[in-house]
Amino acid sequence: MSIQSGFRTSQPHLSLSGAPDQIAVTDGQVATTLKTLWSGRWLIASTTVLALGLGQLWLSEFATPLYRATTSVLLEPQDESLTDPDRVPDRARPIDDTIRRTEVEILRGRALLGTVVDDLALTADPEFNASLRAPGFGARLRALFPGQASTRPTPDQQREAAISVLSENVTIRNLAPSLVFELSAVTETPQKSALIADRLAQNYISQQIALKRHESDNAIRWLGQRLTDLQHQIETSNAELSRLSGSAATETARTVVQTRRLQKLEGDLATARLALSESQRRLQALPATAAPDARATREAQVAIDAATLRNLERQYGEIDTGLRSETETATRQKLLEQQSETDLLVYGHFLTRLKDTIAREGRQMADSRVLSAAVEPGAPYLPRPPLVLSLSAMLGAALGLMILLLRQTFRQTIRSAHELEEFTGQKVIGQLPRLPGGKGRSSIDFLHDYPDSPAAEALRGLRTNIVLEQLLLGQKVIAITSANPQEGKTTVSLGLARQMASLGKRVLVIEGDLRRRVFKEYLGVAAAQDMIGALTGSLSLAEAVHTDPRSGMDVLFGAKTHGNPADIFASEAFSRLLAEARDSYDYVIIDTPPVLCVPDTRIILQGCDRALFLVNWNITTRVQVRDGLAALHSSGRKLGGLILNRIDPRSTKEFYYTAYYSTETGRPSQRPL
Repeated sequence: MSIQSGFRTSQPHLSLSGAPDQIAVTDGQVATTLKTLWSGRWLIASTTVLALGLGQLWLSEFATPLYRATTSVLLEPQDESLTDPDRVPDRARPIDDTIRRTEVEILRGRALLGTVVDDLALTADPEFNASLRAPGFGARLRALFPGQASTRPTPDQQREAAISVLSENVTIRNLAPSLVFELSAVTETPQKSALIADRLAQNYISQQIALKRHESDNAIRWLGQRLTDLQHQIETSNAELSRLSGSAATETARTVVQTRRLQKLEGDLATARLALSESQRRLQALPATAAPDARATREAQVAIDAATLRNLERQYGEIDTGLRSETETATRQKLLEQQSETDLLVYGHFLTRLKDTIAREGRQMADSRVLSAAVEPGAPYLPRPPLVLSLSAMLGAALGLMILLLRQTFRQTIRSAHELEEFTGQKVIGQLPRLPGGKGRSSIDFLHDYPDSPAAEALRGLRTNIVLEQLLLGQKVIAITSANPQEGKTTVSLGLARQMASLGKRVLVIEGDLRRRVFKEYLGVAAAQDMIGALTGSLSLAEAVHTDPRSGMDVLFGAKTHGNPADIFASEAFSRLLAEARDSYDYVIIDTPPVLCVPDTRIILQGCDRALFLVNWNITTRVQVRDGLAALHSSGRKLGGLILNRIDPRSTKEFYYTAYYSTETGRPSQRPL
């Protein structure tokens, strides 16, 4: 398999049906998510505790306690018929939502809130007047620049600002469908909250009474003006009636005489019109041949009759005009009498209204009353410590979860064998937990002192996989390498060799990292022969190796050299050494340097049967794994498998089960992981 085709991000699985495979994938995703959450539990717990601490610090040091007091007011509009003893008051008038909303807006109005500000002198309270507070950081910063210093607001501006703050701190709520309204005030002190709530209710009721009094004063003023006007109108009408009544008798006698004359003139006018008509007929009947004197006589008669008719018509007109004037005077007198009677009725009605309004003015009642006065709260309304701490805990947990998910999203390291196989396309033949004994000799001693620990069991599992493949492929010489230093190659090499030696196999471990040479430190050997003697031929392989007394494995220590270690491993002497070791031992394990650091490993691999590549759990990045395997591929040697090393035992359940079932005397092992 080529290294290019070996790396992939996902590996398809074949299944006979789609649904079970989808279920399996979903279950795997859920398991992965739960494992991720479990691995970051301490991060989530830490951010949660930190958020709780910050929340508690804010509550104790920075939060300003706010107190809420509430006054209940009942709206009960008064019937205007209360001053009328003949009417029964009606308290069951329907109140619709429009009236309720109107009353709420009146209670929220700036006019009413302004009276509270004035009565309680809230402009002198720093809570409602920002200009009285100590200047904040922004104000001090602006004061450093010329022309940026803030000017002190005028008294009117301070009052308007106080009204705005009070409007934000006051809430009005109607307990529908009832006519009860709750007036709540929130301030920094319980006394102030109760005082504002009560004062708002009192001013609301006083405003209703003042409004009714103002309406009564306007009504009294208007009714008084109307009565004055009516009185003047009645007096004027009475004077005119008196004048007209004085001449009524004289005008009546004269009217009788004139009426008789008018009747006589009507007869004279009829006679005159007949005479004129006859004279005109006779003039027209006169023949043209008649004498001039006869025509002149008849024309003179027509003129006389016409003059008589005109004189009678003039007299008739004069008398008729006089009679008409007298008739109009009588009609006007009658109208004045009717108007006077009407004015008297209206005057009486307005006088009654005026008396009723004056009587009501002294008994004005508000349309609302206080049901319950505000009580000074004993505990702050805000902030609420349980709510703040709960939100802090949730935000802290959410922050931890977000950090965990972001870290998981952008993580470039390997955290599971499945992930490693998915990425490389190679088989993982071993998963080794992190040793609690640390590094160096302590880790080797731990494996010896706790042979039933999960780490020892994991090494035995790795040994089993290698032995089974050796039976099939006959591979003896095994190189163990990694991409980076300090990934546990030496510990794995020595631990694996001990496990193989425990099977009665002849095992040789060669220290291939000549630059570090830590085998003696790991095994606690002060002085021993090394590789140089075997390479130069001054010592045989059997004389150069050191036999570990606790495991029986043979160890060939590295030697300090002034030359290039790569030249030593490329020499014929090293090839002969490996050939002799292959013939003398069942297994030869070579602890090699990191493949990305020096070329020694690729040279050593030329004489090996297989290579095992170590990946440090959650440390080695994907890029390093890719580059390391590419370097191994360039050596031309087959990769024998991957080993995921130093796994956190708490991050996977495999080592939990191993620890549970590991025993010495038939009981579950209690040794550390």
